[in-house]
Amino acid sequence: MDQKIYHHIRKESIANFFFNAVVNGIIAYFIGRSTKMLFIWGKGSFGGDIVATAFFLLIIVSLVVIPLKKRGVRKGTLPSLEWNQCLFLHRILSKFPQNTILCSLVFGFVGLAFIAPVTLLPFWVMGITQMTPQSYIIFKSIWGGCLVAVMIWPIIICALGNTTPESAS
Repeated sequence: MDQKIYHHIRKESIANFFFNAVVNGIIAYFIGRSTKMLFIWGKGSFGGDIVATAFFLLIIVSLVVIPLKKRGVRKGTLPSLEWNQCLFLHRILSKFPQNTILCSLVFGFVGLAFIAPVTLLPFWVMGITQMTPQSYIIFKSIWGGCLVAVMIWPIIICALGNTTPESAS
């Protein structure tokens, strides 16, 4: 990967970690502020919140980031990315829809189908069915920040790989 792209995505990853950690901590606070204990499933559950967040957060981030990065490539402030079919991630991302809304939905479904189950599986394996609101605020802050910090990489790569500069079009 081009060093300029690598440094750009790394910077975006760090910034998105902190921003989303704060936002998800605030959301977790409002979910658990009026209860002594949060259960994994049921009314006011943290399991449902994790599933919804894995889906909607990736859609929202994609809907914001993809158009911004495509615009950067078109204006020449960001380099476009050549798909390298020898790299597994490039092979997968090159097949994502070019339409921003559809691409964002695919990222949301990745969160729903893979990230949410992988997140909740350890709770099930360890028999954890409840947690305090304070524990959930800490967990969701770190988890939400990490989710976006990791997923911003394929989101930006997808945007840069599916766009050509205006001078090349």
